[in-house]
Amino acid sequence: YIASLIYILLAFYASKLIDGLTRIWLKKLAARTQTKLDGLLMELLHGPVKVVAFVVLLNIGLNILDWSERVRLYLSKGLILVVAGSLTWLAVKLIELLLNLWKRRSAQDVDRRFDDQLFSVLRISLNTFVIVVAVLVTAQNLGINITAVITPCPSAAWRWVWRHRTRWQISLERSRCLSI
Repeated sequence: YIASLIYILLAFYASKLIDGLTRIWLKKLAARTQTKLDGLLMELLHGPVKVVAFVVLLNIGLNILDWSERVRLYLSKGLILVVAGSLTWLAVKLIELLLNLWKRRSAQDVDRRFDDQLFSVLRISLNTFVIVVAVLVTAQNLGINITAVITPCPSAAWRWVWRHRTRWQISLERSRCLSI
């Protein structure tokens, strides 16, 4: 167990080194361009690079060191969850960053309320999509069969739409009459 502790400390400092080298490399790349997006992406990648490097090094150590099968299984699944959480956080923050940049560029538009609502709906929709996909991919990587979750969705949604189509048609006709 002392060797495991030493390896974890080495993996921690190696991940810090990898993060620092990645940061230096990204700064050199960002210096070539004039956009602000490079600097914002560098700040965004700072945390997840360190976490993913640490988890990869821990996974290597998990395979090198002698652990019982039960401990190896729990640690492996825990590391999968950590990487999935880190990458999901990165995707959500990237969506937020890109939507904020887009919102700033469209700040000259006349209808500010529409833009606020549009960006709010886009942010919620994209974040929901990313989180749902991340949960499904993580579940599949953990060995959970996700085909039972995915398969009935389109047919159930289609049946619901087909049953409720008349309500939608009626409400659409009413809205057309009111708008004329």
